[in-house]
Amino acid sequence: MGVTAMKRNILCILLLFGIVVCMTGCNINNIFKTEEEKNDEKCQQIIMAIENHDADALKGLFSETALHETSDFSEGCDYLFSEYHGTVESIKRTRYSSNTHYESGKHAREIDCEYEITTSEETYFLYFNDWESNTIDPEKEGLYSVKMVTLEIKDNTENFDPGSRNKRAGIYYPAWDE
Repeated sequence: MGVTAMKRNILCILLLFGIVVCMTGCNINNIFKTEEEKNDEKCQQIIMAIENHDADALKGLFSETALHETSDFSEGCDYLFSEYHGTVESIKRTRYSSNTHYESGKHAREIDCEYEITTSEETYFLYFNDWESNTIDPEKEGLYSVKMVTLEIKDNTENFDPGSRNKRAGIYYPAWDE
């Protein structure tokens, strides 16, 4: 192999690398994040929006589909903001599962996560359903459902549904139980 051919190969590799970086929003770190790291990051975004009482930031995490399917998003936000007390001290992932669907060269990745959130005043259970990526139906990409209650409520409720059995678009609040 001549020097010219080697230079051409190196140039092609660099060009391909540049294209990959640009296609990922120029954020190379996102390529190398594990599924767990992505889930933890999403959890932190949810908690930050709740602590800041930022309904717009929370709404921005949800998919177009979820926002279209829910009629009580603001009630869920109000419930979260009124029930969450203190500032976060620890976030512990307690469970997660994922399903990936493939169809005609496209894919959809659905995640169910559960966390234990400890604040300076209370400990909470957090569940969320997230379509991490979806090239089959892009409007579904983003959060679909969020449920947060105190750990005491979770532990003392018979047949507690974390949210994964009866998925509902939006943010949980007690009227969902009626």
